[in-house]
Amino acid sequence: MSDFVPDIPRIYTALAEWLACLIYISLLKKRLSGGKFIICSICTLIIQSSFLQLTKDLPIVFWIPCMMMAIAMMLLFIYMSCDITIFEAGYFCVRAFVAAELIASLEWQVHFFFWHAEQATIVMKWLLLIFIYGASFFFIWLLEKHQVPIDGKLNIRQHELWLSVVIGAAVFAMSNLSFVTTTTPFSGQYASDIFNIRTLVDLGGFAILYAYHIQLNELRVKHELKAMQNILQNQLIQYQQSKKKY
Repeated sequence: MSDFVPDIPRIYTALAEWLACLIYISLLKKRLSGGKFIICSICTLIIQSSFLQLTKDLPIVFWIPCMMMAIAMMLLFIYMSCDITIFEAGYFCVRAFVAAELIASLEWQVHFFFWHAEQATIVMKWLLLIFIYGASFFFIWLLEKHQVPIDGKLNIRQHELWLSVVIGAAVFAMSNLSFVTTTTPFSGQYASDIFNIRTLVDLGGFAILYAYHIQLNELRVKHELKAMQNILQNQLIQYQQSKKKY
């Protein structure tokens, strides 16, 4: 590889994953609230950050197991905080993970574009981080808040969960392929190429999952309307039969 490509700092990744979870938790039916939720959130951020920091220097063979452990922490955080099924928690965990990957990748690409090999001050780094994370996650919240039912439940079934898992896994694999090997037709050779691939693939994955979510929402509404029509139809039939008796 011609250019040195610094990976996203683990603390940035942990923060993105935590914020992504908070975005979806804010839209779902709560199991925890008040002080209990605040304590759970703070503990999750500390554990997630500590775990990713402690494992950053492990050999590449441990990278996937470590990421799976990080995803498991996200799943546990969402499931403990929300009054939803494990299938629903897994579904929103996948969406939160892809959103976190996208925002973390976007921020680091902008960081690398401005400073490349130059050393930025801590203040400049954190100002950029706060701006991009704040604006991006707020935009995601605006997108999502109209796509989650009032009761915060979508009644996600097992096959719907697994389809989202497959999409999320494919997005993660393709977006990070260049960091594992540059000898495939789908890998980048230069830093700018690698960053573009990762960010654009993550963006595409987020868009696919969002479109799939809208489709599930529409199907849920249709099923509810059909069920309501069946109830009204049965009531009408019962009423007509009762009139005939008298």
